[in-house]
This record gives sequence, C-alpha cells and structure tokens, in this order.
Amino acid sequence: MKANHDAPQPALRLLSLALAASLALLASGVGVTPAAAFGTLCRAPPAAGIPSSPDVAIAASDDPVYPAPNTRIAFLGDSGLHPDSVRVLTMIRDWRAHAAVHLGDFDYADDPAAFDAQIESVLSDSIPYLLAIGNHDVAGWAGAGGYAGVAAKRLVGKRHRAKCTGELGSNLECRVRGVHLVLSGVGTFGTGHEAYAAATLGASRHAWKVCGFHKNMRAFQTGDKPDETGYGIYDACRAAGAVVATAHEHAYARTHLMRSFERRAMVRPADARPGGPVMGGNQLPETTHLAVRPGHSFAFVTGLGGESVRSAYFHALPKRPWLAAVATADVPDVRAGALLCTFHVRGDPRAAECEFRDAVSDRVFDRFNMTTHAEPAVVAQGYDEKKCIHTVDVPLADHASWPSRISLAGRSPVELEFDLPKSTVRGRIVSAHLQVMGAHPLTSPKTGGQQQPDLSLTVDATLHPRASRRQMSSLPVRVWRALTGTGAAQSALFSPKPGPREIKWTADEWEAHEVWVSPNLAPATSSWTLGNGGHEHVRVRVKAEGKDAATHGHVEAGALGGCLAPSLMLHIDTCAQE
Repeated sequence: MKANHDAPQPALRLLSLALAASLALLASGVGVTPAAAFGTLCRAPPAAGIPSSPDVAIAASDDPVYPAPNTRIAFLGDSGLHPDSVRVLTMIRDWRAHAAVHLGDFDYADDPAAFDAQIESVLSDSIPYLLAIGNHDVAGWAGAGGYAGVAAKRLVGKRHRAKCTGELGSNLECRVRGVHLVLSGVGTFGTGHEAYAAATLGASRHAWKVCGFHKNMRAFQTGDKPDETGYGIYDACRAAGAVVATAHEHAYARTHLMRSFERRAMVRPADARPGGPVMGGNQLPETTHLAVRPGHSFAFVTGLGGESVRSAYFHALPKRPWLAAVATADVPDVRAGALLCTFHVRGDPRAAECEFRDAVSDRVFDRFNMTTHAEPAVVAQGYDEKKCIHTVDVPLADHASWPSRISLAGRSPVELEFDLPKSTVRGRIVSAHLQVMGAHPLTSPKTGGQQQPDLSLTVDATLHPRASRRQMSSLPVRVWRALTGTGAAQSALFSPKPGPREIKWTADEWEAHEVWVSPNLAPATSSWTLGNGGHEHVRVRVKAEGKDAATHGHVEAGALGGCLAPSLMLHIDTCAQE
C-alpha cells in the first residue's frame, strides 16, 4: 500500500483566494442550475498580489492518498468572544491539533480584528485555522480588515499548513496532512456549491474527505431552525463518501450512517433508538462504528463554540430517529466544546476516531470510530434513493434600486418582486419561502445582552405572468411572530380558527444578520411549476407590526450589491411530473 500525504510537488495549479475590497454581482444572475438558499448574489472576485505560501499540488497518480499517522483536526462553530470561547481554543491547543475548522459565526460582533486576536492569544499561528462563512460573518467578510483576510492568513501555520485552492467564503478545497476538506458557503454566500462539491470530491483520490458549511437542514439538528441549504449538498458529499460537518444550531448532534439525506434513509434502520437519540452524558450511543464509503456517510452539528447553548426542540426529536447522539442545554455540564477527530489511528490509514468534548466540564458527550472504503474515493454510481427535491434561490428583482436597509413597519406592506428563473430544473414548486435578513442589533441598554422584540410579520404572496403582471392566483396570508421573553425552544402553533395560519417563533430568531425564513407560501394543492412556462412572477407583501416594529422591523436590502437582499427559496419536486 503506497501512501501519499500531500507531499509537495511542482506547482500544477495556483492558489486563488478571494480577498476583494467589495462584493460584486454575479454576471449571469440566477437560474440555470439549482442554487443554495440565501446569498447567491454574494461573490468576492479574485484579488491580485495575494501573499501566499509556495504553490503545492497533489501529484497526478491513481494511488490513494492517506492521512499522515494520527492526524488531529478539530471542528467547531458559533464561537463569540467569551471566556468559554477561549476555553474551547485552549482545549484544541492542549489536544495538539494539527488544524482547526471553524464552521461559521465567528464573533457575533462584526469584529474581525478581535476574532483574530482571540485565536492568536491561544493558538498563535502554529496551525491552520480554516474558516467557513456563517450568516453573522457576511457583512464583515470583504473589505480592508475583513474576515476574508483573516481566513487567508490563517491557512498557513508555522508547524502545519493547509494547501488550498478556490474561493474563500464560497467554494474552497483544502488538504491537511492527507485529509481533503471542501468548505462551502451554501445557504449563506455565493452559488454553485453542490456542483463544486460533486466535481471536487469526485476527482479526489483521498481516502478521508469532509464537507464543511455553516447552515443545515432542520431534520439533522436538535432545534427547529428552518431548512436553509437544500438536501443536494448533503447528498453530493455523501455520494463521494465525505463526512458532512455543520454548525448554526447552538448544540451538538450526529446522525447514524445515512444512505440518503433527502429521503432520511439510514443504512441500518435498526440503528434507530426508541424515544429518540442519546442525550449525551448519561450514556454514550450504542452504535459507535461508522463505515463511511461512497454512498454511505453521516452528518454532525458542532455549534457549541462558546456563544451560547440552546435547548432541544423536544417535540421533534422523537421524529428524527436518524439522530444518534445529541448534546444540548437540557443536558448537565454542556457548555462549550468541539468535535475532535483523529485520522489514521492504530497504524490503519483507513481508521479514525472522534469525540465531542466539552471544554468547560471536560466531559465527553459522544464518541465513535470510523472506517473508510479500502479503495480510493470514487463517487458512488447513482444514489440509493432518487433525488427529487431541488432548491433554487430567486433574488429580489431590481435589487440595485433598493436602499441598503428598509423598514417593514410602514402603514402599507412592502412589496417585494421576484422573477422566477428560466431554470433547467423542471417540476412542481412544493414550497416557497421568503427570506429576509434582520438588520437591527438586539442589545439591551440595561444588560448589554439580547432583548427580544415584540413584533410580528404578516406575509402574503400572489402569482402573476411576468409580462402582464395580472394576478393569476392568490395565496392565503401567513403570519410568523417574534415573542417576548426567552423561550427555550421555538414553537409552531397553528390557529384552528378560520383565517390566517399563525406561526409563533422564539424571539432570538430576530437579530442582526439572522435570516428569517417564512412559512411555506405555496399551498399544499399548489399548481405552481418551474421550467414549464406559465406563471413567471411572484409578488410578496410583508408588513411588521407590534410595539417594537418601528425600532426593530428593519431588514437588509440593497447593500453589498444585493448580497443580503430578501430572496425567495423554492423547493422543486422534479419527480412530481413523472
């Protein structure tokens, strides 16, 4: 067995990293391929003269690439600037990690200098510290002193280095001691994520591969955050035998081995534990071995970097039997931690071990081992389950004419126009969700913490032919509301009375840089289609009400070239017409 640990070779391709002073619009707009859920207009063009380490590439060979023995990589996310955040970094340092992968939401303060200083104070520049962009990082990503600059600087450590190519924030691939990582902005920044992951991993000869991105799908986390990435990116990574690493929800969760994320199909349905996943602490999961290979993989959420800990949405957990282990605020001693993975263990380059360790209590809340396929990574030929659901993002029409921020609290609803794209994806629109990014920081002058606003948003949508703009069909009004107080879990309560359906949300969803995703605006009996002509224009009216609407009902609009503007996320069932 011949090993290749990414040894330096003559340069085969240049390192191209996006460090622009401003964001630019995508030249082609949206539409021909399925896109991610938000931020598809965010793109940082390449900058010239970027200081970089010597160019490194993988030798052209059919030999598998295995990690160097005992390669240690830490995965964390949602850190903040707190003592617990520092404790997590200290744990990673004392564990003697070769690299850390931060899966977004760096400091919640738009302060790249402070975030970089926090890393420096503990880890110095000894190891690569790889950054995947989160929703709280987009506004401060580009420009002088932005997070993109921190990301580029942190690719190279004095003791160890990452060998990367691609575009920071959107689509980046890195190799750390023989482990192949793809870092994606899916659901947050840029476009083309699924295609990039599939192509990059499909060409990989690495035995161990990881897909990392910030946001996730509701089914694969412990809370009730909405679907924000689409299943495509999950299953593209699974098809190549790559582990899926996410954050966003402030908790820890891991799935069983999956043969389809879209279908939520486990490789071994018998692995499902009656009553839901192991809640950590009292016992470790019984299923601790995961045989990862092309077509079979798993996903985890590691969002306990130090900012906060959230409770589980207990109503949903029993309905998520594919979750193997979780750690939330409901479990004693869960404060802040990271998933620590060691690749090439016990002399076997195809074996790995991981544990989720709390840096404050020093307790382990999950421990498992993995093996990978004996052959080099080749994408599985076809999914076990046919892919039917595609996600397409539709940006705000004429976004360049909108001000940077808008208030939704006027006398009349704000009208948002969305032109459905001429897409190669054809099928029935099974759901349509308005997405808006909050622009008002929730800071209490008394406590310095988040103060939850009393406001509600009322949304209705109408469908038109683009040419005449004549109303063709109307959808019922839907309402979602931010409650006062600090409820532990999001609740969704539907009124039994005739009239609008009301969904009540916990108030922590309404904050600066948080993307609010509306309920489904397409009814269950929707005849909306994409790619078959007919209706081509959607008008959404939205209005904020409540005593805090005037002060807190602000959302991002035309700033940064429309990067943060409202968008319409469509889920398309391409199998419905077969």
